[in-house]
Amino acid sequence: MDYLIDFGDVPPEVNQILQRGVSLYRHDAIGVDAAFREALERRRDALPTYLCL
Repeated sequence: MDYLIDFGDVPPEVNQILQRGVSLYRHDAIGVDAAFREALERRRDALPTYLCL
């Protein structure tokens, strides 16, 4: 079962990337970092991305 994190008011494409990062958290540290940095590159104004990093 997939659990989604409520990141609040973020663009859908950023939310999708953040959700992917969360799903990688326990087994792929490099993938997590890459996903969160990708989200940051897409929208630097999405505060939840900074919190994830």
